[in-house]
Amino acid sequence: MPGYLRKWAGTLLVVAPTLTMAFAAGNPPSSSAHSGNSANNKCETSMPGPAGLKMHRGLQTRTSYVIVEEFAHDPSAFTQGLVYEEDGTFLEGTGLYGKSKLRRVDASTGEVLVSHDLSADSFGEGIVAVDDKIIQLTWKERKALVYGRQNLTLLNDFKYETVTGEGWGITTDGARLIVSDGSANLFFWDKDTYKEIPESRLLVQDGHGNAVKHLNELEWAHGYVWANVWLTDDIVQIDPASGKVVAFHDFSALFPHHLRVSLDQVLNGIAFDAENDIFYLTGKWFPKYFKVKICLPEAAV
Repeated sequence: MPGYLRKWAGTLLVVAPTLTMAFAAGNPPSSSAHSGNSANNKCETSMPGPAGLKMHRGLQTRTSYVIVEEFAHDPSAFTQGLVYEEDGTFLEGTGLYGKSKLRRVDASTGEVLVSHDLSADSFGEGIVAVDDKIIQLTWKERKALVYGRQNLTLLNDFKYETVTGEGWGITTDGARLIVSDGSANLFFWDKDTYKEIPESRLLVQDGHGNAVKHLNELEWAHGYVWANVWLTDDIVQIDPASGKVVAFHDFSALFPHHLRVSLDQVLNGIAFDAENDIFYLTGKWFPKYFKVKICLPEAAV
């Protein structure tokens, strides 16, 4: 999603800097709070950080993650979607009119291996890899682009409708495609026909029962939908059955605000390596990818 709508700029700086995880009230994590760098991806070896529970949108919160590794990310990339592939590469979709791309990136160095330019009238959004294809949404064009997964060759496209008329994020649980449009809704599409599954739409809500709007880039991990929240550095962890947010994860400390040159530089890009239980995170115009171990208590896994 584009970040030029400055009326939202005031919300960017309101995020609490120590808020990284949130869990349903009454079920706080038992481990110590922490955040920091570590050469080891095991949570028990990480250093303790800010202690004490906080409340955020009706949920108890506590910091808990480890930065395993950092490496270079193209700072000109307005990242809109990120997927980890088993061959050790990323698929990355970027946005902005005249600058949108789909590309394959070395997940250990950040080197761009293959790149496909979108037409100048298309604003690239979220991406997903499913079977032998890659699907890339567009912002206001109401059109998704379908590519060959191996060579990133454009095969065809299809039209879609959402509540806002826009496409933002997309992922898959293996059986369905899951889509966001900048509202508080998640849409579930048949992964073969690309049609919305009847009566499957989900309203995402926080601990107070309030809608969580501006859902952006999506990822599927640990049986949950993980979503960037536009113009924040929050990732919300969503129960796909109920739509309830079970955790808020704030990663604003990954790239401190005083180092950013634009309010548009926000977290947007979640990829999950299921085999190693590792997340890769980046953002719009971020200079780095972050390889992160999120330390989840059993109640939130």
